[in-house]
Amino acid sequence: MNKCSRCGTDNNFNAQFCRGCGMVLEGNRGTVTIPHKKHNALLIGLGISVGLVVLIVIGLLFFLPPHNPLVGKWQELDNSSSVIITFFADGSIKYIEGEDQKYSEEYENYSYEIHDNELLFYENGELYITFKYSIDSDTLTLMYQGESIQYKKIQ
Repeated sequence: MNKCSRCGTDNNFNAQFCRGCGMVLEGNRGTVTIPHKKHNALLIGLGISVGLVVLIVIGLLFFLPPHNPLVGKWQELDNSSSVIITFFADGSIKYIEGEDQKYSEEYENYSYEIHDNELLFYENGELYITFKYSIDSDTLTLMYQGESIQYKKIQ
């Protein structure tokens, strides 16, 4: 047994520190290894870094707007009037028709929303018409009362 000179606690023969008071024991001075606090600081820093990355990823998932596949410019297929509808991320639309491609002010107060597989058009904030819709690759299909209209994404 190795007795501590400070507190008198009996310690194992090869103990480096007293289990009673933590003092370095007399007979083992040459082989004393003091624990490094640097290792603990590294683990704490790593834990904080990982925690921050997780918080940032969670924040991005909750605060970024969801992907809207409609955003962009769509041209109606098989139509002599050359209709082009532009859907904007803020829910507004721009409707252009005719061979001269003039902007139609008739649709200036229109907006849209997506709910499940429905595309809702609003005029001055009031629901105007609801289409079922699907998007395959770069083709948008709007369906209403058994009829369908197809658009190709051009931008």
